[in-house]
Amino acid sequence: MADYINRAHFDSMNPRQTHRTREQFRKMNSNEAPKGYYPMLKESLSSSDNVCNHCDWRSDCTKAICSCMAYDRKDGVGVIFKEI
Repeated sequence: MADYINRAHFDSMNPRQTHRTREQFRKMNSNEAPKGYYPMLKESLSSSDNVCNHCDWRSDCTKAICSCMAYDRKDGVGVIFKEI
């Protein structure tokens, strides 16, 4: 289900998104999300405020369990987590 949601999200992104964003989307690993959540590219957010404000997992955020930071993720992609 998360893969379907990710594809739908990618299809709804602004068509002016950069090639880098498309490559990151392809690399993004849904298995690195906490149970009950799916990852969403940080760069796909249209808002310029703190991206953490858009994350549904923020109240349970613990980097030791699942990280949203690109440098801590195996796929190397910065994400936020949205509840399924």
